[in-house]
Amino acid sequence: MKYEDIGLTKKDFITLTNSMADMDFTSGLEKVSCPVLVLCGEKDNVNKKAAVKVAEKLSKAKFSTIDNSGHEVNIDNPNGLVKAIAELDII
Repeated sequence: MKYEDIGLTKKDFITLTNSMADMDFTSGLEKVSCPVLVLCGEKDNVNKKAAVKVAEKLSKAKFSTIDNSGHEVNIDNPNGLVKAIAELDII
């Protein structure tokens, strides 16, 4: 689905993106006590820096990259995603 398919124009998308520039999602992350796996595609240069920072704020987080993938790791390397999840020691 494209943004224009839901009635969002380029101008609307830019306005939405700009409105989120100063949002802080890190507040309260230190209170999360369960194990967390933070994944990022090795080629996802846009999100990798933020993913590392989020993992650093979570006391029980593991950060991992998925080889041969960008932002959509489930599409780019589904086997790598399955492997990363399977390696979790949660059972």
